Amino acid sequence: YQQLGSPDNRIEMFSGMEGERYLRAYFGRADYKFKDKYLFGVSLRRDASSVFTPQNRWGTFTALSAGWIISDEAFFDGSELSLLKLRGSYGQTGNQNIPGNLDVTRYRADRRYGVPELIGGGSSILAIGNQDLVWETTNSYDIGIDYGIMSDRISGSIAYYVQDVKDMLLQVPIPLSTGLDGGSSIWANAGQLINKGWEFSITSVNINTNNFKWTTDFNYTTNNNEVVGLNPDVDATGQGIIAGQTITKKGGRLGAYFLAEYAGIDQERGVEMIYEIDRAKFLETGETIKTGNLIPATQPNVRDNRIINEDKSGLPTYFGGFTNTFNFKNFDLSIFLTFMGGNHIYDYAEHRGSYAQRGQ
Repeated sequence: YQQLGSPDNRIEMFSGMEGERYLRAYFGRADYKFKDKYLFGVSLRRDASSVFTPQNRWGTFTALSAGWIISDEAFFDGSELSLLKLRGSYGQTGNQNIPGNLDVTRYRADRRYGVPELIGGGSSILAIGNQDLVWETTNSYDIGIDYGIMSDRISGSIAYYVQDVKDMLLQVPIPLSTGLDGGSSIWANAGQLINKGWEFSITSVNINTNNFKWTTDFNYTTNNNEVVGLNPDVDATGQGIIAGQTITKKGGRLGAYFLAEYAGIDQERGVEMIYEIDRAKFLETGETIKTGNLIPATQPNVRDNRIINEDKSGLPTYFGGFTNTFNFKNFDLSIFLTFMGGNHIYDYAEHRGSYAQRGQ
């Protein structure tokens, strides 16, 4: 709204919306089994989210699956295998996990410029709205084998999957030439990402008596990702999207660490040092190449001489779990462990402590 007639005849404009969000969904599914060994399935979802504008609110997501129980065929002679099933699937899922009201351009009242008694207040853009945002869509492909051994005393599965993520919802930096503050960004459907890997699972019935049963479950998944592309403007610079201490760029990993490389302490001056990069080369191509020089680890130097760590990310390359379940009459007990690895953790507390010690 506009507020007029203030004592110094200022005109002020404010905008703001608070965070309600709504989701509506319709879902249908059909399964068919032929001769108890040929399996088919299809599903359809229609989802609407209030975080998108009315023209982009709805998304349609389909899924198909098929299976063949080979162990039920007459030609199959598996004295040890109680189950052998080949399966495959294709499915779509949507992502709308972004803040609300991103289609609205937001303003703020600025009173920091000039002398208040002589220059009236005004308004400036705080964030640019985007009315073209649509659902992020993941297309998943999966093929695998389910098995059972010794009358399913041991069972499990082995599968390979590919996830093709399109219209990724990301915050894209805005050039300083727009007049917005440095570090400003706009939410956009920017990019395509491929995830792929293997999935393993195994379940064993270790003990099974009238009063006591003990089962063990183990699962393990690998994951590798590659950014196929962002948007043409970002890809053309080669610099990708920088978010905090990470960078995402075409051909690299999602959220690779983007940090200055420590080079020890200058023994004569007692100053922490970092490796200098060819800044002009980075601005031209997006590559981070060391010049061979060491420079003091001041805050501006650390900011302008960061190196892309393409093999280091906060995202795990493998994860899994291990569960033991015990049943005794009407009592049960589960003990489970989860794990992940291949990821690197950024020590923000150490980062802030280091700056505090240097008085920066």
